[in-house]
Amino acid sequence: MKGSSFFTIFNINLVNYLDKEEVKMQVAKFAQDKETIFTTTFDYAGSPVCNAIVIIPPDFRTIHDTSRFLRDPKGLNLKAFDLVASDRFAKRYIRGGESEAKTLKIACNDHEVSLAVVIHNAELIIPDRFNNDRKKEEYFHRKRMMEFGNKFMDEHPNVRFVPIFVRIVDGDTLEYVSFEGLFYGGEEKVVWRVAFSFRNVVSCEYLLIMCLDFRFRKECFDFSKAILKMPYFHLLGIPGASQGIINDDKAVIESLQNALKSGVRKVAIIHHANCTAYKKDVENLSISQEEEFHRVQLFICKRKLHDMGFEEVFTAFVRLSEDRSLMRFVVVK
Repeated sequence: MKGSSFFTIFNINLVNYLDKEEVKMQVAKFAQDKETIFTTTFDYAGSPVCNAIVIIPPDFRTIHDTSRFLRDPKGLNLKAFDLVASDRFAKRYIRGGESEAKTLKIACNDHEVSLAVVIHNAELIIPDRFNNDRKKEEYFHRKRMMEFGNKFMDEHPNVRFVPIFVRIVDGDTLEYVSFEGLFYGGEEKVVWRVAFSFRNVVSCEYLLIMCLDFRFRKECFDFSKAILKMPYFHLLGIPGASQGIINDDKAVIESLQNALKSGVRKVAIIHHANCTAYKKDVENLSISQEEEFHRVQLFICKRKLHDMGFEEVFTAFVRLSEDRSLMRFVVVK
């Protein structure tokens, strides 16, 4: 981990820019160097079928285990799902957040998911507001997820809603508790247990920013771990990856600020071809023009992240082969 940095391997140079025209000129120059560093199969080349949308906290300490829970046959056994990772998503949605409502509409309407899962974590270090009381903390999250569910089911009545709370038991076990039954006069239920792998780890220097699109999630995780050597990371999973950063979305900026406060200094941002979040921007562009558009977005986003205080920023674009059978991860310099 310490010593060599995956960011310096590719000799990324930062270029100051004055306006969008200069950015385009720099991106056009960089686009001539199209180095593919990772290739894998594209499993959703045909008609995509997405099972669900899942909303999780961005904290690195539970992302690995939660990902297993979502895919495991003994867990939720989800095959294909959009994954949103953002701070206080439920709170913002309940209070009328436009970006949160839009994110849910993209999943429920464009991908026509039949299941929405919202996961809240117990905090490793309990904030003062709970007075070191785990029961009080859990009550707070249960109430918020119930409020979220009532609003969500009114707006999306044909989508099943499953709220999950991840509690810490004896400091070394995570219990995944479903609150779904509470909406129908039933009880909460423990649906999964796993050893708490990160109980003694309190900081993480890496952040992965990627689109919520289900078709690219697993491969982006594999790329980050195998090629970028990120064993674990905070996750910001949002529509269009850098879109919210460039547009100064309050929820996204807050998540980034929280990541900085927690010790994150190195960021990887990944864009992909055929992204629904940019559909209107690229619908009349050729494949090469679409890629150039994303390179512009990534270049601007990189500069903004440096201005915020992140020390190292790596950017990549996922290109599809002509027959849409392969995904190629390309370094964007």
